[in-house]
Amino acid sequence: MKWAVVWLCFFSCSVAIQAKQVHNHVNNICSTWGRQHFKTFDGDVYQFPGLCEYNLAKDCHGSDPKFSVNVKREENDGNIAISYISITINENGFYLNKTHVTENSILVSLPHYSRGVKVEESAFYISFKASRVGITVMWNREDAVMVEVSNNYRNKTCGLCGDFNGVPVYDEFIVNGFKISPIEFGNRHKIHLPNDDCKDPHEDKDESWKSGNVSSSCKNFQTICERAFLSKSWSSCNEQIDPEAYIHACAIDMCACNNSTNDSCVCSTMSEFSRQCSHAGGQPPNWRSQLCGCLDPTGTSRENVRATLVRTST
Repeated sequence: MKWAVVWLCFFSCSVAIQAKQVHNHVNNICSTWGRQHFKTFDGDVYQFPGLCEYNLAKDCHGSDPKFSVNVKREENDGNIAISYISITINENGFYLNKTHVTENSILVSLPHYSRGVKVEESAFYISFKASRVGITVMWNREDAVMVEVSNNYRNKTCGLCGDFNGVPVYDEFIVNGFKISPIEFGNRHKIHLPNDDCKDPHEDKDESWKSGNVSSSCKNFQTICERAFLSKSWSSCNEQIDPEAYIHACAIDMCACNNSTNDSCVCSTMSEFSRQCSHAGGQPPNWRSQLCGCLDPTGTSRENVRATLVRTST
């Protein structure tokens, strides 16, 4: 009886969370951005700082998957960005990095059209679309990747994007009835490559921001982010998306930037929230020129970015 009550409570809470997420967001989108942030198809936002190659999303229904998307992050002089994306559509393999695109190891020029796949580029994004399969991948050539799949894949996906069953946390972070950490969940989706000595990240109590916790020394950033995201200018977005997870991610970003010269970690979450808002039908404000030196070719200092964020949030 005790376990029945616990399960009923868990199921009821899961349904409530599911309803909240469906109301607040268009679910077919999974994304990753910044140093470590991930949003599953089911709306759960978590932190995983792995720098190996990982399966982001995959069709896991049946023995012949229609698609698979892998990503690899790298760190250069303290800056973390996505170095490449590997996509498989049926039996065709595509490789995307900042300088070139290949299909089955053959270099192609963009725009590229092949077997129902269209790869294009703009000033800000590389777009990969396989309409027949029902998947679109967008990469900003830096830290942010978005994967959108059709409703046909509900409850049929796996990877860091989750199972697309409509319920956050379950089954992604529940294994054999026990909750696992985002670090453990992420490590489960590592791609083991020949001669690859890439090490899995581990839980580190001294760097709690890596596992998604805001330390006491960074609580003031939480307040700053709350004021910014909950300001009137973002009201259209907050009607579509629950900003709580993005506020938390913003605080983690600012805390991680405390001893860094990289402005982009301050801006990445607000940029992602703006993208998600647009996809959900909201109208994000024109915040970029005011806040992010990372998007300003003249280069605003990290301190000025923070100072402007504080002023904007009040």
